[in-house]
Amino acid sequence: MPRVTLNLLMMTILRLRRYFKPLWRPILVGLAAMAFFALFSGFSIAMILPIMEKVFMRAQDATVETLHVGPALSATASQVASALGGEGSFQHRLDAAKTVAATGLTRIQNQAPPLEVLSWLCAITLIAVFLKNLADYTRKISFVRVEQATTESLRIDVFRRILSLPLATFHRVTSTQLLSRTVTDVELIKQLTINTAATFVHNLLQVLVYLAISIWASSRLSLVSLLIVPPVALITGRIASRLKRHSTRAQVRIAELTGSLNETLGGIRIVKGFGTEPREISRFAQATGRYRRAVVRLMSLDSLAAPLSEFWGVAIGVGVLYYGGQLVLGPDSGLSVGRFFLFLFALVSMLHPLKELSSVVTRFQRGAAAATRVFEILDLEPEPEDSDALPVTGLRQALEFERVSFFYRADTPVLEDISFHAPAGTTTALVGPSGAGKSTLVDLIPRFYEPDAGRILIDGVDLSRVRRRDLRALIGIVSQDPILFDDTVANNIAYGAAGDVPREAVVAAARAANAHEFILAMPSGYDSPVGEHGLLLSGGQRQRLAIARAVLRNPTILILDEATSSLDAESETLVQDALERLRAGRTTFVIAHRLSTVRDADRILVLDAGRIVATGSHDELVGRPGLYRRLHALQFRTEAIPKIDAMES
Repeated sequence: MPRVTLNLLMMTILRLRRYFKPLWRPILVGLAAMAFFALFSGFSIAMILPIMEKVFMRAQDATVETLHVGPALSATASQVASALGGEGSFQHRLDAAKTVAATGLTRIQNQAPPLEVLSWLCAITLIAVFLKNLADYTRKISFVRVEQATTESLRIDVFRRILSLPLATFHRVTSTQLLSRTVTDVELIKQLTINTAATFVHNLLQVLVYLAISIWASSRLSLVSLLIVPPVALITGRIASRLKRHSTRAQVRIAELTGSLNETLGGIRIVKGFGTEPREISRFAQATGRYRRAVVRLMSLDSLAAPLSEFWGVAIGVGVLYYGGQLVLGPDSGLSVGRFFLFLFALVSMLHPLKELSSVVTRFQRGAAAATRVFEILDLEPEPEDSDALPVTGLRQALEFERVSFFYRADTPVLEDISFHAPAGTTTALVGPSGAGKSTLVDLIPRFYEPDAGRILIDGVDLSRVRRRDLRALIGIVSQDPILFDDTVANNIAYGAAGDVPREAVVAAARAANAHEFILAMPSGYDSPVGEHGLLLSGGQRQRLAIARAVLRNPTILILDEATSSLDAESETLVQDALERLRAGRTTFVIAHRLSTVRDADRILVLDAGRIVATGSHDELVGRPGLYRRLHALQFRTEAIPKIDAMES
């Protein structure tokens, strides 16, 4: 394995080591099974083949033997045990046991009847093969458990990190990228680490065992074989480096493909409404074509590694067969036929694990890019911990903005020098043209973003000193596009509520949101599914479920972001009635383009280009020239449209 590849593999495994700690038992079992598999594989070649050679050569001898294998094996085992338990150092006892074992086996081989030796060898062979396959099964099952447990933990940690990221991060990283990294890339990491490392160790042990046997059989032939390995490794390494580049490109293409599909399905109403199906099919086909070409190039290289290594393996075998045959057939050869065939069997047995080792490199290269992408997510800074922050249980006095400014980009202010006072229990409306900064302003209240200048106070305490979880528990949000999950009506209403919510509380919240009647008309009532993103419901029904969710949450601070802007007149009336009940006694912030929905607000803030350009009640703002009066005239056509003021003070 190339040095860079090995280093990257070790770095990846070190990054994942905390996931391995709880799995140390199946890992040890798998490693032990690997060792037994290699030993039993080597035993069946190193022990049985030479003995078989002598058995069949002695079968031509008419000498009658009297030694029987069973008793001789028992006697040899007893002598080995006595030697191990004798006097002297451990090394001395071990050497004595080896001598006794070798003497006993040689005696059995030379003096026992050939047919009896053959019977015992067949039985031992069956036992060795059974144990080898049992060890292989144990290895596979153990590492499947390790693979799946590690993948599960890693995927959960990636998802947990995604949910802990500041909202600003999602302006830089798309949901499609996060989806691809959480599902596809984590799956590739499984192949990169556990699967690849286990395959590497498993095949390396076999190679070492077979290499030891081949050197024992003939050191000269082994040296000749090893001279051909470096050029093979060089060619494989070059293929692996190219494979990594094409693997990265393929991952980018699959992310583009997923993004195109996700975007089209998310906007399926617009696609069908505008009749742009052919355009979307063409766009998806282009993305699919780019992915196909990337995968074809990738698989062309991936498919080249295995046959190339097999060709070189056969070439080595043919060369060794020719050279070794000359040694055996030569007049001064010290290489017996048995040892030559033992070497050949060891060499042939080594080809498959060597081939697997070469494919390990290519598989690792395919996963290296995926590991980098997943670690990028895990290395992103989450929202700061609130370990030393102050608890907050309610809003008793006021929420205040003091000269607050906010920038998405350093050179473009979204909010600039915002100051206002919202007493507890009052309604503050935010109006202004699109892009004025209204939604960004209310996003600062639950600390989705942090101000770049100024501060926000709750009962005189800076929000930056308040625990986010406590603060967000006080807030209920009803947006223009309510988010519903592919679950039942009841579970969507109870979403976010602490503990098990009684059905009575869910029904009461639905009644308060004017949703009870249409829910009962659904096939399974409160247990009816709403579909993905609530597609089985109308816009007004989705909005009323979102209001019911907010009612059940019973928030102290209520944020209504264009909650009625996309509804028909009947639905708007029902929703507006539900919102009026929801607002009672709560500190409410209302974002609205329809000025009719903010007539009763205690205070209206008029925003333009990130600044507050006017404040006052509805009557006060309509009564004086300015942006609010202009917007009111555009909507109600109650007066000639005056020239719009660029800025108010």
